[in-house]
Amino acid sequence: CTDRDEPGSIVEYCMKTTPTNGPDCNFTDDTEGFLERRKACLYRCIFGSADLNMFAINNEGVAFTSPLTASQYRKTPFLDHRSLEHGIGACRYSVQTTQLQDLARWGDGKSHYQVGEGLNFVFHMGHTGSTLLSRALGEIEGTRILREPPLLSWLAESMPGVDDEGLATVWRSMALPWLSRRYYATERIIVKVKSSALRFLRPAIKQSKAS
Repeated sequence: CTDRDEPGSIVEYCMKTTPTNGPDCNFTDDTEGFLERRKACLYRCIFGSADLNMFAINNEGVAFTSPLTASQYRKTPFLDHRSLEHGIGACRYSVQTTQLQDLARWGDGKSHYQVGEGLNFVFHMGHTGSTLLSRALGEIEGTRILREPPLLSWLAESMPGVDDEGLATVWRSMALPWLSRRYYATERIIVKVKSSALRFLRPAIKQSKAS
């Protein structure tokens, strides 16, 4: 793991956890076609499973991630910095959200699951028992709960002047692929959405359906 105060690059994580079910991730390879092979490895590493949780995004659009297993997703009450104590909090990796978006676009149609399929939402007001409800839903076999993903809150706060079509583009090209990551194709994902994130989600999903 890298130093707590200076997260390593997400590429370092992928080099340490070379996917065994995809192409060989040789990041020192510079032969013909290596850029495509590198993208394939990174896509398989980042979007091929849900093992990395995005717990924060700064004002420059840099996302900070940390490993979180399926059982640790179940234990953590929220996916922000409070998730670190339930996962491998000493291991932290950073990546530009624009790079994630580019990689998700490149991988469109290449994953072992259908992006968006089996993805459900719990919308709520504050202090209405939504956390208790999400815990109950998480007990259903084959279901994993994402409790208030920081990515959605960050998008709501950082895109106040973007029109609905722009919001829908970001939804389809980055947010939806990230939320859809799963451990197996039939896993059902339920996203408990922070109320403030509705400023982004409502117009983004509505416009996506209309497009």
